Amino acid sequence: MRKIDKSKILSTEYKAWEENKVGDHPPYTNTTTRNKYYLDILMNLYHCQEGLCAYTEKDIFTDFHNLLKEENWEAGKYNKARPRNEGEVDHFDSSLKSNKAWLWDNLFAVLGKANNEKRTHKIDERLKPDTPDFDPFKLFEYDIDKDVFIPNTTTFQSDSEKNIISDSIFHLGINFVQGHRSRALKPILKQIELGVETWGSIEVREYPTAFEFYKQHFKNNFSST
Repeated sequence: MRKIDKSKILSTEYKAWEENKVGDHPPYTNTTTRNKYYLDILMNLYHCQEGLCAYTEKDIFTDFHNLLKEENWEAGKYNKARPRNEGEVDHFDSSLKSNKAWLWDNLFAVLGKANNEKRTHKIDERLKPDTPDFDPFKLFEYDIDKDVFIPNTTTFQSDSEKNIISDSIFHLGINFVQGHRSRALKPILKQIELGVETWGSIEVREYPTAFEFYKQHFKNNFSST
């Protein structure tokens, strides 16, 4: 789970509407609003997140490089049909869905399974990935043996704090992709081990935060790498 910059607004028609909306938003199920803005929101989120799930970092978007080019927006609207993808729009703070369902600040594109499992569970605000002070290396540690994220035991020292962060990690679905994440990263790590690639030469698109934890672990424990 990495820091996300959501400042690049391409769906400007939606954003102007959202910023100028007075009072409660239409319900999230409102057909008129969904037909008008849902695709624009989803695609702009994908653009900001580079096609990755905001929580799991799984690649959930087909043909990222072509379909998320800025020229695919025209007059503040995404001008292509909805492409194949595994994502949905999630409300980080589910309580805002009742009256601010279309608030850009609260929305992320996430893996459908993660969205379904999260539902209305309350997530600790410190894990909101677009906040200015979000830092995964202060929030998490990575269990190399199990390929899972856990609370940072230096930052969170009390059992109650660790439990709060553990619950948020679980409900965000960060470790739902444990097996896929391991299978995706192990061949890359093997290339580095064999000297085919180096930590500096290889670029990792999917699961970049887990990869950075691996890098820190191996550089700290094996000076030859």
